[in-house]
Amino acid sequence: MGLATRRQFVQEAAFAAGALCTFPSGILAQAMPKGGNQPSLDSAAIRKFASAIGGQVIVSGSSEYESSRMVFNRAFDQRPAMIVRPSAAADVARALDFAQRQHLPVAVRGGGHSRAGFGGCDGGVVID
Repeated sequence: MGLATRRQFVQEAAFAAGALCTFPSGILAQAMPKGGNQPSLDSAAIRKFASAIGGQVIVSGSSEYESSRMVFNRAFDQRPAMIVRPSAAADVARALDFAQRQHLPVAVRGGGHSRAGFGGCDGGVVID
């Protein structure tokens, strides 16, 4: 299979993100951290996920984490468990699957300019 065009990638990523919006609200509520307790992620699971995608996975403690988590509206100072920079639509699908299996909230950032702070989340997966 050849490389996807930018248009194909954006279409497939938008489709995958749109599928996320069809989850019943109860499922998403279960994935959200309660009472400030962040779900703990198994480092082996993160390594396995990172090795399965062609894109980049950024976690807390890496040199790029602080600059990668920042969004345009500084009123939202969120700390995701990991930031995924996919290189193909398949990476987006794997990131969504990983987040669902780990019961993590997901945010999709397309430039980080959401005035409402929708481009980030605390303790979850940001697909950038």
